[in-house]
Amino acid sequence: MPLRVVAVLSLILLLLAPGALAQTTTYPSKLVQISEPLPWFDQKGVNFSYDLQGSFPGLRGQQTYLGSASVSVLGIASNESLELSASSTTANAFFPNGTLYDDPFFPSYAQVLPLAFVIPRTFTVLAPTYGLTFKFLGNITTEFAGETVIAYAYSVSAMGSGQEQSQIVKYYRVLPSNGLVIEEELTNTETDSTLNMTLVDLRRPGANLSTPLQFSIPSFAAPGDYIEYRNTGVGNQTIRYTSLFAESDGLFTYERTVRGNGTSLGVQFFLDKYTNPDFYPASTEFSNTIDFPVAVGSLERGVLTLKGQTSVDTPYGYFNTRSYANQTIGFEAYLDDNTGVAVYVELPGGFLQLAASNFLTPVPPPQQSELIPITVLALFTALVIILVFLHFRKSPRRPKHR
Repeated sequence: MPLRVVAVLSLILLLLAPGALAQTTTYPSKLVQISEPLPWFDQKGVNFSYDLQGSFPGLRGQQTYLGSASVSVLGIASNESLELSASSTTANAFFPNGTLYDDPFFPSYAQVLPLAFVIPRTFTVLAPTYGLTFKFLGNITTEFAGETVIAYAYSVSAMGSGQEQSQIVKYYRVLPSNGLVIEEELTNTETDSTLNMTLVDLRRPGANLSTPLQFSIPSFAAPGDYIEYRNTGVGNQTIRYTSLFAESDGLFTYERTVRGNGTSLGVQFFLDKYTNPDFYPASTEFSNTIDFPVAVGSLERGVLTLKGQTSVDTPYGYFNTRSYANQTIGFEAYLDDNTGVAVYVELPGGFLQLAASNFLTPVPPPQQSELIPITVLALFTALVIILVFLHFRKSPRRPKHR
């Protein structure tokens, strides 16, 4: 074989061989434009009026106070947060005065829960910096706005990112029709302080004229989009991730439900970043190494290394993927080329396979010619290199002219 032909063939094979050249960072291409409706309580003119009662330790023993408070919605601020005006007739550590900025979907000062959270069962809400456990205590009959109503009762406890338990415990009474917290009892065992807030009046304008938020996000974060995995190794179990709402600042909230043998085994809600998810099984970039969630349903991350590109067969269909792995912890993930979502995950003791989705699109099965093993390419490339080396070793030297 002529030397030039051998050299050209060797170069071509090296270019084809996975990992032969340094990988550059690329990004999944599938983004979607969404128009996100705002909840009813974000409308300008909504007003919450509360009666307050509480206690705190003072120089002369435990001090009690009575008063009232008001929270008025001013609308959506220029940074697309919820702008509020709060006032209270009594000073206390739990209810600030003045202009406040809050989350438009899961607010802290306007006492309303996202409607998806209002379910008659125990659930958790997890964020990178905290976790909340809502323990369902049952239905109660109570009075609100001169009427007898049925409310859901929860106890709410919190923990920090280091799993430390908060000393504050809350009790909520929530209307299931709109997520309105009509009563909150708060106890801080560390400071020996208490607060009871009872909603006595709610004022709402007529029609909801709030302008929806419009922005582009990865398709997995679009409200209503879901993926469902079949969990092999843990019985007949399925895990579904459903995106609930997203915000233009890079945050989105999704629900994770687990079912086994047709029975619900648990519900969790996650407040995550669609720019670089802490919990959701997806990556927003493809590079030689990525930081990826390596635990299902908890905050645990690991560095995965790119192994190559391959086609993966799942119960939902074939997908072109990037394969990443961390051999130390026994974790491997195959990420869809278009979205960065994991369609196949190997875990210690089992694996997850994509079983359903309303936004991931399978590809046609690969042809046989596309299934040449990587090892064959690597061996053939090595053989060509050896032939080039032997060619140089065996080439006769020309005599020197004097």
